[in-house]
Amino acid sequence: MVQAWLCVQKDKKSFFENVKDILKEGGIKALYKGVLPNWILVINPIINFVIYEYLRKKVVWGGRAPEFLKILLISSIAKSIATLVTYPILTCKTLAYVEKENKSVFKVIWDVYWD
Repeated sequence: MVQAWLCVQKDKKSFFENVKDILKEGGIKALYKGVLPNWILVINPIINFVIYEYLRKKVVWGGRAPEFLKILLISSIAKSIATLVTYPILTCKTLAYVEKENKSVFKVIWDVYWD
């Protein structure tokens, strides 16, 4: 949370001044706002790796080393799919950081998709 706070603030305060401000505004809970989406976003590299390995096994035959362009194409496809899956969560996480109403991430997701 402190990292996001540092990115969106107008005046330049020290790290500890920002921690104090966050604690004053939202308490200890505010310091950990967005932890759950960060844990969920760990799935991005997992999706990327699983799709990459699946496609690599489909494209490469006979145990030979794959060609550079095949690796590039497979990697690009895998990363694009992983990003498409996790981008909405990342957007909601960012919105939750900058909300002044101290909404939960789930409330922000609700607002984004159903309002």
